[in-house]
Amino acid sequence: MPGLLYLERDRSYEIGQAHGCLLKAAADEPVTAPILSGRLFLSRSGWLLLSVPNGLVRGLFDTLDDEGLELPPGHQGQPYNAHISVMRREEVEAIGGGDVITERGKAFHYQLGPLKSVMPKSWDEMSRVWFVEVQSPELRNLRKSYGLSGLPRKGDTEMQFHITVAVRRKKILQENEVAKAAELQAAFRPQKTQYDPLCPHCGEVMYEKHWVPDREKQGYARHRGDCYDKGPFKIVWPDQEERDASTAATLKSWGLTEEKEATDSHYLQALSTTPLQLQPGGFTQNIVNHLTRVKQRGDRSINEAYGARRLMASLGPPGTMQQQFLQTLRGQDPVVSHPLDQVLQRGIFKLSSADLDLLAEAKDRSDLGAYGGKHALIRQHMDKNPQAWKVDSVGRVWGVTHVPTGYRFHVPPAIVPVPLRPQA
Repeated sequence: MPGLLYLERDRSYEIGQAHGCLLKAAADEPVTAPILSGRLFLSRSGWLLLSVPNGLVRGLFDTLDDEGLELPPGHQGQPYNAHISVMRREEVEAIGGGDVITERGKAFHYQLGPLKSVMPKSWDEMSRVWFVEVQSPELRNLRKSYGLSGLPRKGDTEMQFHITVAVRRKKILQENEVAKAAELQAAFRPQKTQYDPLCPHCGEVMYEKHWVPDREKQGYARHRGDCYDKGPFKIVWPDQEERDASTAATLKSWGLTEEKEATDSHYLQALSTTPLQLQPGGFTQNIVNHLTRVKQRGDRSINEAYGARRLMASLGPPGTMQQQFLQTLRGQDPVVSHPLDQVLQRGIFKLSSADLDLLAEAKDRSDLGAYGGKHALIRQHMDKNPQAWKVDSVGRVWGVTHVPTGYRFHVPPAIVPVPLRPQA
């Protein structure tokens, strides 16, 4: 019945793809998965396995975004057949061999769990392996009926039932062969540009949550997971040269050319230590609130630094030291030394929290269709700070931009104050 086989293969792919997409969308939240079944069989290599449709693995594989991935290879050059390992060869031999297992050929049920990845210790040619954990009380009971532990063991380590869905070979992202791998993968998914840095220890692409600042060495980071204890390193972005050139050009346009470490900046330090708190009110409001808290924490850090300097000077040290403190207070050795802090302290792009709240509320009212309230708020801010606004376009409605934040609005011409109106 070829038609039935085709439909079953298609359905297994869709189930795998749907499960992979649900795991992405749910992040760390649990995902409800369907209960599937497979047949128990003994492989040529002596392992007791449960069959899994190859389409299921293909569907999961196609939802992965990591670079340099390929489907798991088969045993000793054979085509890959998806499976769940139920008993290791050593365990089968310990219970008397495969002939004593009377359940071969019977169906056992399982349920897909979370997707995980590890750096395999006993698979020399692979740098990382991706697998889906599997829950199966029936397979646990089967193992126990033969006097084994509920889950397979490797040494003293208990191994969860799982299905391997992808592998990455060592140095695939560091050598020229990455181009060949990308060509092979192009038949299954479009090639993506790498925007994130690589771990110098394992060569893995590190996305937003994959690395953390080092606690002891400022300006350095550590790769989460197996590489964490291998030591800190400097983050190098794929477009690092372009970033450096852009930063230098910006500083030059502000009249600031002195290079400073990021850790010299009170505001950058505040940005790295202020958690993002998601509250009701929409994405825009959350970002505005977060940046406001960062600015307030940076201001507080600068004020504390000035306060410490003033306290040291008031202790009345001997002459030469006292002179040095006086020079410090006069600005010859400024507390604020980073270009970003100097710009903000000078007042460029400086906004009060009230300004930010007003603009965010105007944006939210626009999104909700409450245009009357939106126009009233914008007119209120234009009257208060006309120099912060510019008119971009004129017509039946006018386009205006709040220059410091980049907020753009469409408003009726009548609310634009005379000083902002284009000259005829």
